[in-house]
Amino acid sequence: MSDVTALLEEGELSSAARHAVENLLRRHRLLEAELVRQRELLQEWILSQQTYKALYFQYSGQAPEAPRVELMRERDAVRRRLQEEFHLGSDPLAVLDEQARSQSSP
Repeated sequence: MSDVTALLEEGELSSAARHAVENLLRRHRLLEAELVRQRELLQEWILSQQTYKALYFQYSGQAPEAPRVELMRERDAVRRRLQEEFHLGSDPLAVLDEQARSQSSP
């Protein structure tokens, strides 16, 4: 990048080439910022998933190595239902706000 910046400062480029290089540098900076944003989103998502997983195992009384069959079936059924609703174009927030009562707990 410093080589490109030095090239721009030397003034040996035509105005069209200078403009093209400046546009490329601007786009590069925007892409770098977007990459940082996407990485932060991914890290937040991973943290959320790991938190959910830890709480799930804590409150379900399961061990990750030996999950209870009925809870796994229930999880799969809920996942299928949510996936179907998402694919049908349902509002994701409405799907998540539905009162879903666990079949395996009172």
